[in-house]
Amino acid sequence: MTDVKNKISYDETVDEALLQRFFADSTRMNIADEGFTDRLMRRLPEEVDTRCYRLYRLWTAAMAAVCVAVFFFVNGFQLLKLRVCGAVGGFLGDVAHAIQDRVGSLSLPASVSFPPSAEWTTLFHTSLMIAIALVVLGSLVLYDLDESV
Repeated sequence: MTDVKNKISYDETVDEALLQRFFADSTRMNIADEGFTDRLMRRLPEEVDTRCYRLYRLWTAAMAAVCVAVFFFVNGFQLLKLRVCGAVGGFLGDVAHAIQDRVGSLSLPASVSFPPSAEWTTLFHTSLMIAIALVVLGSLVLYDLDESV
């Protein structure tokens, strides 16, 4: 049954005759709305007035200019930089703490003394953030190379 509905010709286009038969019943379907649809269709303009079209485009351009002006007025680049750096730094800090907790929970032999100091924690966080940043940047470069090919 699905083979009959989904017939495709040899050049992989849908069979037009099959589509015409399928939609034949619904092409001129009348809805009992006491002529509302016909009256509405007669009142619709054929195409948009050129003056209205220009006003729409002018309004869109004006609002885009206002948005750009507000962005520069509130120093948007600085706000974006703070938000992005804060989000990335917070995420990397959470990852570093999670890894540090996992590593800290491992039991080491008694002969190894490894007290976690503030210097070690800072070094660990910095190296982990650099490694994750390199992985992310490398992934972006590979993605861009893949998309450009």
